[in-house]
This record gives sequence, C-alpha cells and structure tokens, in this order.
Amino acid sequence: DEEELHCDFIAGCDGATSPCCRQSIPSELLQTIHHLYPFSWLSILADTPPSGTELIYAHHSKYGFALHSLRSLTRIRFHLQISPTDTLADWPDDRIWTELNERVKPINGQTSITKGEILERAI
Repeated sequence: DEEELHCDFIAGCDGATSPCCRQSIPSELLQTIHHLYPFSWLSILADTPPSGTELIYAHHSKYGFALHSLRSLTRIRFHLQISPTDTLADWPDDRIWTELNERVKPINGQTSITKGEILERAI
C-alpha cells in the first residue's frame, strides 16, 4: 500500500543507509548532513555468558568507550570505540577480548569477561 505525506520537513534519523529518506524523498530534494567523528565503532556478537544483568556502559580514560549489551543468557553484543582508520584485520579475537577486559569491568562477581565464539563483527 502506498501512502502520501504532505509536510515541510522529513527527518530520517535511522542511519546512513536509511530506507526511510532514501526512498521517500525525491533525489532532487534530498539533502543530507554528515558529521565525521574522530572514532569508529567495532561491533561484535559473541556466544558468551553475560557479565551483568543489564547494559554495561564503560569509559576508560586511555582506551575509550565500550558497551556490553545482553541479547540472551548466552549471547552478548559488544561495541568498542576504535580509531577511524582501523579495519577488521586490526582486530583479531585476542585483541578484542583484551580490550573488552581493559574497558569493561563485570558487575556479576566475575573477574573478567568470558571469551566466547565471535559470530559477527563489523565496523
């Protein structure tokens, strides 16, 4: 079904590959705004037990931000702040787990984040 929308502005805030704006706004009217940050994000999905019962946001003064996000009792999504020039080849499994353990301190009595199989990784 097709719907027609009449408005002065549309803001599609769903990322650079936004299906909303890219398909909804005629190309001759589409304007985009880009902001380049001095960092990138390495995201991984891993089969590993959680290190807490909630989200863990962590900022290390030397290494940067990390996020521990529960997906299930056996699967976790992690995000690491990295250099914008890094590639996936710069982040082998051992480096990922070392960095996560530097940045995120488990809150469930564990002394470190348990390593597990990395199922997905993306920058």
